[in-house]
Amino acid sequence: MHMLEFKKLTDFPRGTLYNILCDAYSYDDRNKRFWDGNWKETGDYLYYEIVFE
Repeated sequence: MHMLEFKKLTDFPRGTLYNILCDAYSYDDRNKRFWDGNWKETGDYLYYEIVFE
C-alpha cells in the first residue's frame, strides 16, 4: 500500500502551480484566456510569500 505524501509548494520549481492549473483547465482554452493572469499572479504571490517570509 502506498502512503499519501505531502510536499511544500517550495519543493517544486516556480511555475508548477501555474502549469497544473493550465493542464487542469485545458479542456477549454477560454479558461486560460480568461484566468491566465490570475493564475500567474497567484502562483508568484504564493511562492514569494512562502520563500521570503
